[in-house]
Amino acid sequence: MIELEALQLSQSAEVEQVLQDVDWNQWTPQQVQKIVDVLVAQPGASRRLRNAFGATGPRHPRSVPPPVSISKAVKRLHIKQALAPVIPKPVSRPLRVFAYDPSLELRLDTLGINETVLDVRWECDLQPGPVGEYVEVIDIDPASRACYAPVDGCSSISPSRRRCARKSPRPAAT
Repeated sequence: MIELEALQLSQSAEVEQVLQDVDWNQWTPQQVQKIVDVLVAQPGASRRLRNAFGATGPRHPRSVPPPVSISKAVKRLHIKQALAPVIPKPVSRPLRVFAYDPSLELRLDTLGINETVLDVRWECDLQPGPVGEYVEVIDIDPASRACYAPVDGCSSISPSRRRCARKSPRPAAT
């Protein structure tokens, strides 16, 4: 572990400067001692590394970086973004659909086959119905020959919380 710590400490500018002056073909005891002195003088050197190299001097405390000053423009930008955050456009919206009749959800044996939630690609300009580029919902009940008013998919009610939001039926055109 001491070798790993020495390798990590050798990445500092002070140690790299000393290593550039070393003749790698012929190490002298003075060069080795100079490398050891610089390694143990590093602020992050552990007590174990210092003891392994026989360092006896005081340990240098780690220096604390100075506080970062933030300009007034950056502070104003942070406040602006905090007060009016940019909300990303959703990727999709849930659309609850019924296979037959919403009243079938009252029976447990038909609940699972009667309804599902489709994950429809998000469209910003979705019209009531909903009608968009990818989906168009026309709600006609053939049994009663009733046509239901379009549902506003962009209303303030969340689509996942909206139950069957239909208005009064009107007779279908024949």
